[in-house]
Amino acid sequence: MSNVIFVQSGIPIPAKNPTAPPRPDTKYPFREMKDGDSFFIECSRDRREKIRPAIAGSGKRVGVRVVSRAVTEDGKPGLRFWRVGLAEQKPNGDA
Repeated sequence: MSNVIFVQSGIPIPAKNPTAPPRPDTKYPFREMKDGDSFFIECSRDRREKIRPAIAGSGKRVGVRVVSRAVTEDGKPGLRFWRVGLAEQKPNGDA
């Protein structure tokens, strides 16, 4: 076994998992939304901290930035999510 590491150029980066079936974008309407549009998800206070990162991550996967706030609407507690722009891409193209 050699301890020499050879640097190579021009080798394409393979997909993260080339055998996995493509994931659906998201069940949330981020692609149909314009910046400033929002939607409400009813949820209890103790569920907010699980729901918030899951939905924000869904937005990031489809390339949008999402901001959320805990709100009460029509007497129901929940979270409102706003599309606020496009997500920044990492330099190597991974999201």
